[in-house]
Amino acid sequence: MSSISGLARIALSLGLPAGLLDRGPALRGTKFLAKAALKARFGGGQAFQMVNVGACDGALFDDVTPWLHRIPRARAVLVEPIP
Repeated sequence: MSSISGLARIALSLGLPAGLLDRGPALRGTKFLAKAALKARFGGGQAFQMVNVGACDGALFDDVTPWLHRIPRARAVLVEPIP
């Protein structure tokens, strides 16, 4: 991932209007992960850690995994409770 396209994606995610966020809970997660990416890249502090319940296969159908690759030092446990 080029850093310019990654930063553009983060900027677009942070600029989502409240009306859209209210309609799609997944968009709230996108905004949360965009903030975490910025904080990890520029704010330092603790490494980002999370548990993602409902991760499907963790690659093909998961929206969180690509964000984890954008967050420096991110650590996550991906759990899919349905076989």
